[in-house]
Amino acid sequence: MILDEIRTIDDSHIECEVRFEAGAREVHRIFVSGEHTPLAPDPSGFLLGAWLPAWSAGERRVRVEGPVCPQLAANLQIASTIIQRWFADLGPAPVIEAPHDYRPPATEAAAFLSGGVNSLAMIRTLTSSRPAGHPDHPTALVVVDYQHVGDIPRQETDARFAASMAINAEICRDLGLDAIGIRSNFCRLNTSMSFWMHRYHGTFLASMAHFLGRRFRMFHIASSYPATHLAPWGSHPLLDPLYSSQHVRISHEGVELSRLGKIAQLRDWPLALDRMYVCTSRSSDGRNCGTCDKCVRTKLHLLVEGLLPRAGAFAENDVSARDIEGITIGSEYARLCYEESVPGLQRLGRTDLVDAVRKAVRDYHERKSPTVIGSTRKLIRRAALKAKRSVALRGPLPVLASRRQTRLELRWIRRSGWLGAHLAERIPPAPDNAKIQRVVRATDRLGPQRLAPEYGEPGGTRTPDVVRSSSACGNLYAWLVQQRRPSIVVEFGAAFGVSGMYFCSGLEAAAHGHLYSFEINEAWADIAEANIASISKRFTLTRGAFEECVASVVPGPIDLAFVDGIHTYEFVRRQHEILRARSSRGALIAFDDIDFKRPGARMREAWEEIARDECVAAAVEVNGRVGLIELV
Repeated sequence: MILDEIRTIDDSHIECEVRFEAGAREVHRIFVSGEHTPLAPDPSGFLLGAWLPAWSAGERRVRVEGPVCPQLAANLQIASTIIQRWFADLGPAPVIEAPHDYRPPATEAAAFLSGGVNSLAMIRTLTSSRPAGHPDHPTALVVVDYQHVGDIPRQETDARFAASMAINAEICRDLGLDAIGIRSNFCRLNTSMSFWMHRYHGTFLASMAHFLGRRFRMFHIASSYPATHLAPWGSHPLLDPLYSSQHVRISHEGVELSRLGKIAQLRDWPLALDRMYVCTSRSSDGRNCGTCDKCVRTKLHLLVEGLLPRAGAFAENDVSARDIEGITIGSEYARLCYEESVPGLQRLGRTDLVDAVRKAVRDYHERKSPTVIGSTRKLIRRAALKAKRSVALRGPLPVLASRRQTRLELRWIRRSGWLGAHLAERIPPAPDNAKIQRVVRATDRLGPQRLAPEYGEPGGTRTPDVVRSSSACGNLYAWLVQQRRPSIVVEFGAAFGVSGMYFCSGLEAAAHGHLYSFEINEAWADIAEANIASISKRFTLTRGAFEECVASVVPGPIDLAFVDGIHTYEFVRRQHEILRARSSRGALIAFDDIDFKRPGARMREAWEEIARDECVAAAVEVNGRVGLIELV
């Protein structure tokens, strides 16, 4: 990765060109824009913001056209040893190539404010324990706008930033501090929400701190996990200080307090109780929805501390068991927060809430339990063995059955290229179609399965029969593989492995190629892995997002791809751009659920734009569900 053309547009706007050298060789114009403060065009800030995205993309170096702090460069080498122990999918850390320089530090301190419990509790502690005149006392609070994370709409990120800025202004007036806002599009380098949460957000904040280094020598970042339960996370007491340079120091604050302890810190601060903003709903519009996972656990803690009726941040004065039943615990940190509320709820005599919390925690453990995963695999293996024995007893299929054709309804948008010449309305079934269907029926009997938190549907479930590919579409995938004999097939959104079984059926028949499948839902991935393994060993299933892992998992150009992840316009368009850059000439890309009709999804719009793109040689709709294109 090369970072050059660092330039100051004016005192409050800085830009840099970032060029990837591996894979698609993407080029991004990264900006940092300040509100109410001048910025420093610090190459160390650009190095921090680009280092982890470069590493995750498989870049061998980060070359900076400008002097960086030698202490920061040395610190990143130390940080890389910690990160590599946490995340086995990462290869060697990129080498930093940059001249060194020393900048004298400024004199003031500042703290980052999100408007949530962690940052509000940190600010309460800092301003009370380090009074004015103390060198670490913050003289300003900084709100950061992180654009392009996950598939959160820009309208929502703008609303969140506006809400946080409004909170910041009120709190700064209350405390006599300066309010500062800073915006950047650094997250365009890796848009994965998982990457942001688990690896990046501490580095990103440290990057923003360096651009504010003209005035501030120290920045405080609020902790998430307490010291008693530390885990790999994007902001961590081991890592954040290592993102310091000689002229900007980063401090990780509040690790001594649990989430409930932080709520208690706000007891005598009415403004914080009225203005805290914790919501993770993708349509919050800058207000607490009161029903998402984070809103519910915050209300629980406020209830335990006797503060919920006084907290104007929430419309409700109580929490019901139904509120808890509507959420899905998606992480160890969330589990800790819920379990921490149980003793207080017991003291209040709220057995209804205790039972609901314990059930939610029990459901979380069951989803993570090796026993459940093992039972699922056992059920699938049993179905596969039954199918195998049935075929053995019945003998070879009759000739007429083997010639039965699958009928496809085709609507051509562009009829050209290989697809236009070879794809017909009737194709043969997949070589293992009967076996796959038996495994499919066994999978259907597993019943509803929890959605991943990234879907933004707390407590949401899907049954396998709702999300899987149809037999007709599966036969198409197997036929395409047999006809084209691709070396690399990629699917993101493995779900329960049905499409993967069909792809692998074709790979086995062709005796060539390998499937690389990606799934963000770990419980679903376990089921998918067992299903696909019943058909072939020609696959690798990665538990994570395609865009985050592709550089380290997929070894070369993609010949055939299947997009079946989150069905929104922004997600699909972004995945198409990534695939187009990483695909071989004439590659085929299939998009599932092109007519997905959930409000705001805009899948039909995304498909029609892709189908008419100048890079597309052929485009066809199959059975009104799958969009299939051939690249030029």
